[in-house]
Amino acid sequence: MGILLFGTFGDDLSQEDRERLEQAAGHYTVVASGDRDELKERAPDAELAVGSVPKQAVIDSPRIRWFHTWHAGAEWIDRIPVERRATLQVTTSSGIHGATMTEHTIALIIIAMRGMHRDIRNQEAGKWDDGPMSRYRELGGRTVVIVGAGAIGQHLGRTLHYLGMHCIGVRRSESLQTPPGFERMVSIRELYDALTEADVCVSVLPSTVDSRGIFDWSAFARMPADGIFVNIGRGDAVVEADLVHHLERHPDFTACLDVTDPEPLPAESMLWGMPNLIITPHVSGRSDRYFERAFEQYLKNLNRFVAGEALLNLVDYDTGY
Repeated sequence: MGILLFGTFGDDLSQEDRERLEQAAGHYTVVASGDRDELKERAPDAELAVGSVPKQAVIDSPRIRWFHTWHAGAEWIDRIPVERRATLQVTTSSGIHGATMTEHTIALIIIAMRGMHRDIRNQEAGKWDDGPMSRYRELGGRTVVIVGAGAIGQHLGRTLHYLGMHCIGVRRSESLQTPPGFERMVSIRELYDALTEADVCVSVLPSTVDSRGIFDWSAFARMPADGIFVNIGRGDAVVEADLVHHLERHPDFTACLDVTDPEPLPAESMLWGMPNLIITPHVSGRSDRYFERAFEQYLKNLNRFVAGEALLNLVDYDTGY
């Protein structure tokens, strides 16, 4: 009888959730804890691990055959030695963030379109500045380029389409089937051409060798001078110095960053002082319903594992996601 090591998410498991977990686990004994030291100590005896179990403990515990993370990304798999990859399956919580990240992104776009970030700063300064009509833009009829049109990007595209925007998706894969809400899909090789059409560009890219630094000066230069750039993917997709330079040269351009590199963003970063920049502290995926969605998804995957079926959201070690 193996052990399922369950790193709790915030609060302890409710009695109802624990019963459902134990039922789905079959012959595995559930050991649940939020204490990282305890989880690290129990890891060598476990066969399955999930949640806040320290990742290095998972890597160093050869009996663990499957690890599931509560997050959508899995950049840390770079640390897993080649020989360990042959015995460890990693799955993510990809797919549960669509609604929350879409709402957060739309809020950022509207704030930028309506110039509300300026209004907030004016409020703090006790300054009334209503500005010209041209300052207050509408979403309808404008074009958004969504770079990384996976589950989250597609959810965002469908919603922005309902709000009247023209959506272009950019994907790294060769499959360019156009999902609902998008006018067309293009490959990452056509990114620069797509950016020339972008009133708004949203990056939902994970952190991979190919995506790091993809938004540099040449990418921003292809967007209109009053364009809007939003990053809800990973911070290392952006070359910070290039973005700062672009914001300085184009005061009507607005950037909205929910992610930075590094995180937390150091106090000395020039990004903090940019008046045409909005920063949120990597919270676009957070929600008071997060664990509810993540737990339901995990139970489905656990049922598949116990039944000997293929796991969902299985990380590909070659692509990194």
